[in-house]
Amino acid sequence: MTQLSLRLAVASLAFALFAGVFAVGCSSDAEATPAPSDAGPTVEAGKPKVDAGPVEAGPLHPTPRCANPKPATGFYLAATDAGAPDAALDSGVPDAAAEDGGDADTGAPTDAGIDSAPHGLAPATGRPPHMPYQGGPVLAAPRWVPIFFRDTEDQPDIEDFLGSIGCTDYWRAIASDFGVGEGISSPSVVVPEDGPARIEDEQIKKWLSKQIQAGLVEPPSKDILYVLFYPSTTNIYLGSDRSCRSFGGYHSEGLAPDGTPIPYAVIPNCRRFEDLTSTTSHELIEATSDPYPFSAPAFSAPSKDDLAWAYLGGGENSALCSQRFDAQYTPADYPYAVQRSFSNKSSLEGHDPCVPTDGPYFYAAPWLEDTIDLSQLGAENGKGVLVPPGTSRIIDVTLGADQPIGVFRIEVLSGDQGFGQQLPGSGTTFSLDQATGKPGDHLKLTITAPPSASEPDVFALVARYQGKSRPYFGIVGH
Repeated sequence: MTQLSLRLAVASLAFALFAGVFAVGCSSDAEATPAPSDAGPTVEAGKPKVDAGPVEAGPLHPTPRCANPKPATGFYLAATDAGAPDAALDSGVPDAAAEDGGDADTGAPTDAGIDSAPHGLAPATGRPPHMPYQGGPVLAAPRWVPIFFRDTEDQPDIEDFLGSIGCTDYWRAIASDFGVGEGISSPSVVVPEDGPARIEDEQIKKWLSKQIQAGLVEPPSKDILYVLFYPSTTNIYLGSDRSCRSFGGYHSEGLAPDGTPIPYAVIPNCRRFEDLTSTTSHELIEATSDPYPFSAPAFSAPSKDDLAWAYLGGGENSALCSQRFDAQYTPADYPYAVQRSFSNKSSLEGHDPCVPTDGPYFYAAPWLEDTIDLSQLGAENGKGVLVPPGTSRIIDVTLGADQPIGVFRIEVLSGDQGFGQQLPGSGTTFSLDQATGKPGDHLKLTITAPPSASEPDVFALVARYQGKSRPYFGIVGH
């Protein structure tokens, strides 16, 4: 990761920026109510009450468990990233004192070549968004270790989900670009205690280390990801932000008792099972493709010229797609809700960057070729549009699609318009010369910066066609 202060949250609705973890947003505002100390855990109506050990009932949607997973074969990188070390497939944990993420020995990157796209983005844009490799390890043959409390709800269904997702077409579509192969699930660990009423991330780190030291949870080894599932009665805090209100899950890294870095994901129960599985899919791909986001980042952020894409949901691959209204979906061949995720290959070949794709990809791409100062947003210089305070500028917007489609609508969003979140900005206004067009058309976007403009303005051009919307992000510097 560039030292872009994107210690970011991830999810399907609104998002928050946190220091030290990558989290997924959550739409629920209901506070979890701790069960009285003399009472059993409170669970959703119609779901089994868990009071001692694993639930006996079988899963609602039994699916084949993954076995003999296929390994990763390499990366798919932009031509500008092809000089990166052949690193990612050494998925061993980084040395605790290392600053470069360790070495690797297999998996040469694929030179995608931005100009090789069969449909490509139009010359006015010149480059689709992409995520560069940053040198850290990934989990090439991931094995997740699920950890439950005695009162964690939905355990059988969660186990069925974890045991089956890693060998689905969905998983292969979102993981293969990043050197992550098929994944399997270890037997569950059910700790002999109820979930706490309240816990903070630093306490979770220490708690997990103690469970490893006590022998209740297996020690770290190659490709392991610990996944902690808390009951609905537990409120998890990241600073002042609370689970199921500000975020729906996150992943981070801690230390084992011997000082070995360990990747882990935290999944609260926000009372909607489809949100739980979607959040889990989101965290699984991010934690396997970027398991050590602070000590040895691998795929933590888009390129410095594509940072506008990161300011809604976060910088990692699943976060880059979480602002989409169709981010969460249930595949036709899989019974659980999951989330779409960013693909370098699909983006660089001129298709929908969020996969698995759903129908034609159409877009309104703004001209973004000025180098602008992004230091006020905690980033380096990057590509955007330079509009000095108190002036206006007109730029070109190219409409395109990866297959023949008809006329579609375009609107521009900025500030607090749309997406359920305030975008960074100084009050700059945007106006399109027309609201519709077809692939190959060029529109004009007038950008007017107020005299007081200082902070860069992030904006989105949203293309809408047959009930679907596709955003394309840009940034204005002053």
